[in-house]
Amino acid sequence: MKCNETEQYINLYIDDKLTGAKLREFLAHIEGCPTCYEEMEINFLIKEALSRLEDGTTFDLHKELIFKLQNSKRCLVIYERLIVARHLILATTIGILFITLIKAVLLLGIGVF
Repeated sequence: MKCNETEQYINLYIDDKLTGAKLREFLAHIEGCPTCYEEMEINFLIKEALSRLEDGTTFDLHKELIFKLQNSKRCLVIYERLIVARHLILATTIGILFITLIKAVLLLGIGVF
């Protein structure tokens, strides 16, 4: 992901609307690009600070941003594991169906093979 594309996704990330492959690309770029990280940090701080000032609550936005980044990485790992699990279940199901088909053909004596 390039800087100009990353900048387009900053607000989506802050609003928790970035998922899957785009989230992975975004996080990888943010970790390796100080300029984009700073842009994201500024956007996050402004948005959250304005929201918190209205609420009147105390906050440590830097810690919250670090937590958000760590949490995004954990969620991404879970998402990727679910994708792998889904593929394994699908492959297993197809294998079982194929074995069942072969057994049925053999039991019925159909000369397909």
